[in-house]
Amino acid sequence: MESNVITRRQALKIMGTGLSAIALSPFFVGCETPIPPQPINNGEDNNNNNSFPALPGFIKGLNLPWTYYGHDIGKHPDWSHDGFSNQYSKARLEQEFDYMKNLGVDLCRVFLFCDYRAGLDNQYVNEDMQALLDTSHHYKIRILPSLVDFNIQNTHPEFITTNRNNFLEDKIRPFIRNFGNNEAVYAWEVINEPRWATSIRKADMKSFISDCASLIKQETSKPVCFGAHDSGSFHDYDNAYCDLAQIHYWHSWNPLVTPTSSISNKPILIGETAPTNITFKLDSVLANGFKGLLFWRDEDYRFEPVENEFRNYQIAA
Repeated sequence: MESNVITRRQALKIMGTGLSAIALSPFFVGCETPIPPQPINNGEDNNNNNSFPALPGFIKGLNLPWTYYGHDIGKHPDWSHDGFSNQYSKARLEQEFDYMKNLGVDLCRVFLFCDYRAGLDNQYVNEDMQALLDTSHHYKIRILPSLVDFNIQNTHPEFITTNRNNFLEDKIRPFIRNFGNNEAVYAWEVINEPRWATSIRKADMKSFISDCASLIKQETSKPVCFGAHDSGSFHDYDNAYCDLAQIHYWHSWNPLVTPTSSISNKPILIGETAPTNITFKLDSVLANGFKGLLFWRDEDYRFEPVENEFRNYQIAA
């Protein structure tokens, strides 16, 4: 981290489910009538006449971690629906994508079910996911969806351990079957930073990542990855089903002086880093052979001070 201030990103590691709702927007979301469901086409692109441009060889992008932690997709049982298909949440989502479009963002990493507090059993899941995909299509920004966060250890550890197969087959497979091959999806991330799930045995977590990645590859042609805290934890959980190494840079290792050949023979994407030293970081990871870099952005890590530097960044010919 950049300072000794406890940020919301750090607080999630410390407090887990103690943070019941984390809003990244000043907009109030009330009890609104849900937008009617959008058509689902078994994972195929519903906007085939509106294709995405090819991704550049080097990807630069941002994280849109969450608006409401754990219920951007689906409805929390104790609260009114405020997921992406809610009219105010959809407007806010479009505002975020419009901002990223104006910055020249290629790829946006976004958290879906987080600690699974909203679940996959309510009527809003498909509507909210479709709203996210529709917005991605409209602004031509691909997404890297992260299915669950390490804080699932606090709410449903059995999904990683004793009830893993039922969770994957009954909950995750139908969801991936519906949305897995949508053109908006660049790749699927199984879990964010499994290293921090310290109450789960490493063997169980490795099996969860392997089994979930295998399931995704059975249902889609998209690459699969997990969000590794650093290069060491990438090797702790990497497996044959992961196509992409997605590693985070929060000062516990330094990709700026590390060639990819010393880490993995898979393409390597820096999935998180602080929004500082934009040009230096982009130049360095590009020179070292990385696939791209996604900067973190929330109210603790504001992007506005560096947005012009990001927007104006050009890869040297």
